[in-house]
Amino acid sequence: MLKAIALFLLLTWAPVALAADPLTESTRIPGLRSSFSRIIYNNSKDLLVNLGRAFRNHVDMKTPLALNDIQCALAKLGAGFVQDMMLNPNPSLTPDDIKGLPDALAHYRALDAEFCGPPPGASTNRGAQLVALFIKRNTEGTPQAKGIHKKYEARAEHLEDNDGPELNSSQVAIAVAIAIAILAKEAVPVLP
Repeated sequence: MLKAIALFLLLTWAPVALAADPLTESTRIPGLRSSFSRIIYNNSKDLLVNLGRAFRNHVDMKTPLALNDIQCALAKLGAGFVQDMMLNPNPSLTPDDIKGLPDALAHYRALDAEFCGPPPGASTNRGAQLVALFIKRNTEGTPQAKGIHKKYEARAEHLEDNDGPELNSSQVAIAVAIAIAILAKEAVPVLP
């Protein structure tokens, strides 16, 4: 009986819960070249796997992550990569690349809003928990992170002053965590 109820709930709530398409390697992200979208997706996926291993004692990993857990983490990490690109633009980015970044960021933020609530039957979103631990690990207590954070905060204010997207302190923090991950070779830079 419980299985029948669970199946009914899954079939009736799934279309509502998945209004946005889940991120995949081939997902087209507005404002990003397809090569950038692919690099960001693969970086985010690899980071998520590593975070699951690194924080298995801090986040309940006894059961596989639900779709919402995975998509939430991918959206948060994807936004972090885009924010890192905005705050530390590589000279090889074209003006069109830079102009498209706010659209990409808006897309990832929309996915974050869609997927980062607790999955059905759960009290928290484990993907969001893993990303929060990642930010804490990569930004607290290191002089390098403090230096990058100070630089990124100044650049975020400059972006905002020039009609760019508003980046709050937590959004700057995930960009710093991504920058540290790239420096530590946990992720590859998003380059043409």
